[in-house]
Amino acid sequence: MASPVIISQETFDKAEAMRKQRQPSKTPPRVVNGPTLLTGVAKCATCGGGMTLRTGKGGRYRYYTCNKRSTEGACSCKGRSIPMKRLDDLVVGQFEKSILSPERLETLLGKLIERQQTNNNNNDGEAHHLKKELRQTQKKIDRLYDAVAEGAFENSTDLQSAVSRQKQRKDELIRQISSLGRKRDIPKNILSVKNTEAFAA
Repeated sequence: MASPVIISQETFDKAEAMRKQRQPSKTPPRVVNGPTLLTGVAKCATCGGGMTLRTGKGGRYRYYTCNKRSTEGACSCKGRSIPMKRLDDLVVGQFEKSILSPERLETLLGKLIERQQTNNNNNDGEAHHLKKELRQTQKKIDRLYDAVAEGAFENSTDLQSAVSRQKQRKDELIRQISSLGRKRDIPKNILSVKNTEAFAA
């Protein structure tokens, strides 16, 4: 079952392009992880170039300003500057309003839980087959020991090798079944009003 679309294809494409652009292999980590919030993100509305940090009064004032104008001069772009705190607050405020409201989070988490439920159903089917194979593997091990008791194995090396293979498969099946069990353990109260409000805060 396909998950409902919660953002437009255009928004997704823009986010994907930005993610690729900010990969360390393409963009220096100092830009991606720098202390300036909008480094590599804010663009000059006049020329479309990147905005860079500029300081004044010995660092007391901090601005985002057109990098093209700063490096190439006034002829390249009439440029514009905006106080860093003002632009940061505008962006963060819009993010809080658009994404971090409890109502929005409840919608997003609801889609996540729907997807998880679909995965759980698929995992349940896989776990059923793994458990069936686990029972069959245990029966093989038991039959090997029965064969020893009946004297069917004259070479102990062959027996040890056969038992070892089956035990390794048994351990692997137990690990896979356990892993599937952990994947479906999502708290049932994750969408409570208290939880979503706390996360938003």
